[in-house]
Order: sequence, then C-alpha cells, then structure tokens
Amino acid sequence: MPNTTFEQVFEIYCFDSELRGLLNIYLARIEISAKTKIAYSLANNHSPLSYKDSSLFVNINRFNDLAQVIDKDIQNQSQNESFIQHYGEEIPIWVAVEVFSFGLISRIFSSLNKPVQNEITKLFLLKRSVITSDLHALTTIRNICAHRGRLYDRHISIYPSLSSKTRQLLTNKEYNYVGNNGKLFVSICAMIELLNSKDEANEFIDRLNSLVSRYINYLNLDCLGFPVCWKEILLEINKNNQ
Repeated sequence: MPNTTFEQVFEIYCFDSELRGLLNIYLARIEISAKTKIAYSLANNHSPLSYKDSSLFVNINRFNDLAQVIDKDIQNQSQNESFIQHYGEEIPIWVAVEVFSFGLISRIFSSLNKPVQNEITKLFLLKRSVITSDLHALTTIRNICAHRGRLYDRHISIYPSLSSKTRQLLTNKEYNYVGNNGKLFVSICAMIELLNSKDEANEFIDRLNSLVSRYINYLNLDCLGFPVCWKEILLEINKNNQ
C-alpha cells in the first residue's frame, strides 16, 4: 500500500500476535464451558455413556462419523492420560470431553437431535441454532489462532448467526452486519454471547480495549469490522445476556 512504513507493518504484526493470544485465553474458557454444559446435560438427562447412544443423534451416518473420531481421540490420549486409563472401555462423557477438541464438541452438539439440543440450550440460554452457529464460527477462530494465522484485515468465511437480541442491537447501532459478517468483530460478539459470566465478559472487553488503545495509531478498525462504538456494543451484548 502507498505510504506504508515498515514501522506500521511491524506494529500491526505485533498487534495481531497479541490479539491472537488474548482471544485464545477466552476461547479456551468458552471451550471448557461448552464441554461442561454439554457433558452435564447428556449425563444428567440420559446416561454417562450417552455419546455412544445413536438414538440421541439426528441420523446414524452422523453418529457413525462422530463415533470414529471420538474413538480415535480417546485411543490417542489413552497412552498418556491416566484418567482415561482408569475407566477402560466405559469412559463417561464428563471424562471423555477432556480429550475432545473444540471442533469435535461443536460437531457433537450440531449432530444431536433437536430434543437433546433443547435440553442443553437451557444451560446456554441461547437458541440451538445460535449455539450451533456460534460454536462452529469460534472453532474457526480458534484454529486460526492456533496456527498463528492473521486476523487483521482477514475475511473469515465461517461466521456466527448471533442471537436475535444481538442482531437487533447491531441494527439499532446502524452496524452493517451483512457487510461485516466475515470480519472479526462479529465473531467477538459471539464470544461475548458464550462467555460463562458477565464478569468474565467485562474482563475480556477491558483487556481488548486496552490492547486496541495501545496500537490505535497504527490500526484501521474497519479491517477488523470494528465500528467506532465497538466497546459500547460489546458491553450492551453482555448486559443483555442471561
């Protein structure tokens, strides 16, 4: 780009690196929360081995595909994890989720039948379609961060649908969701929806604000899909949650 200096490029690189680190912290918390809620609901409403029950899933093909991935993940970890070895072949869901990836837990939720999903949504306080979409989108962000991919000025092909409250808030703030749904800000909105508590979300917003403020002279916030009032929007999403 014309008039771009090495200093600007370097500072944006540093910002992007710190942003990945920050997102990873809170994506990990969302992952743990999702695993806990899904495992608790399945065990409480069905059985400790509910993930092996094909009747809980939308169809046998989806179940069989997941069963192969689950068995492989458990076998890969059984050599190293004593808590897996302790249970042998009958590993309860609350133990099994410890070795599931974020992507796998997202796939499991999306593959469960509607009545089972509805049981789980009571713990998330979001519609099942929103949970499915948000988890899938945040799995993509997590993978980008894990592979040190660029977030700044990146089009993200998988994006969250967000709750109707959040969509309405964005509309009220004259935010063009359709035009920006492939940018990072929309995925950050999904993170606020899924974080486990208001305090945790406020902490994340404060740390994000501090990071952006330190690099603001080098950033074009449009490249992240951030509107001018981005902090206000995230705080309101958090206020509307739960």
